[in-house]
Amino acid sequence: MTEVLPTSLQSQLALLSDAPDRRQKLLTLIQQADTLPPIPPSFETSAELVPGCTVKVRLDAYIEDGKIYYVGDADAKLIRGVLALLIKGMSGLTPEEIASIPPDFISTLGVQQSVMPGRTNSLFNIFRRMQALATQHTT
Repeated sequence: MTEVLPTSLQSQLALLSDAPDRRQKLLTLIQQADTLPPIPPSFETSAELVPGCTVKVRLDAYIEDGKIYYVGDADAKLIRGVLALLIKGMSGLTPEEIASIPPDFISTLGVQQSVMPGRTNSLFNIFRRMQALATQHTT
């Protein structure tokens, strides 16, 4: 991956890359899951299920001062942890910055061996949905 990721996303990914082993990565994800706030009531009806996920993942976005902010939730703790990292790392970016993030950065999370293959696909689907929501706010 030659593209440079936004600093906010790099700092979130560092939480996982700094973990010395699989167990610590999982613990980090569980801790991050607990930091994800509930979806605000104003988004309860608009937050849509992310297609292609093996668990229920709801996601929505809004734009403020030209920057995208995400809200979301997931039923599974590990996926919720990844969602928290992505929301923290990608909220506050412009739609153009989000569109320029290459999807292969997901492989740098290092959680593929820690989750079932179907859940790895969920991570890509969540990221794609986040990019799509950002694109919707550029029109």
